Amino acid sequence: SINKMKFIKLTFILVAIIFLYTANSANAKCNFKGLKLGDDISKVDEISDNIVEMKTSVVSVFVEPEIACPDENLGDSIINITFIEDKLASFRISTRLDINNGEIKKKLLYNYVEKEYGKVDPDNDPNWTGFKVWRNGEKVIVYKKMHDTSRAFIEEELFITNKEYQIKLSEFSGE
Repeated sequence: SINKMKFIKLTFILVAIIFLYTANSANAKCNFKGLKLGDDISKVDEISDNIVEMKTSVVSVFVEPEIACPDENLGDSIINITFIEDKLASFRISTRLDINNGEIKKKLLYNYVEKEYGKVDPDNDPNWTGFKVWRNGEKVIVYKKMHDTSRAFIEEELFITNKEYQIKLSEFSGE
């Protein structure tokens, strides 16, 4: 209904104002407006009105990079949050760039990952591709940078979940 949409947008604007007012720009990492793994799906109104239902128990929500990662330049990134049975199960930041696109040389997502989680490639090879996994307590952080099958694009992804949801996500994708 129109009233519900107005309410959601107003709530979102208020949360954005409060967030921007209290945000410390020195800490510019992707904080997804304070959402955390395990949070209830009802909290998503604060961060996005783009709810895309995938399956009945798996919901994927797209979030604007400026909202999820204020003050962080992630270029043409797509950010989505996945919920399983109404609980936040994962965060995903991904890009797909033409190998001739100058953005690739900027290594925006790569540099963000190194800043937040640690060294990706000890040799600093600008053409590095592969996977890197960090385990931080219960959190599981996976970064991958690969060529697509045509080798015309580089696909990058930062995926954050925890052990519990990693198992559930693999169960659902195996259905």
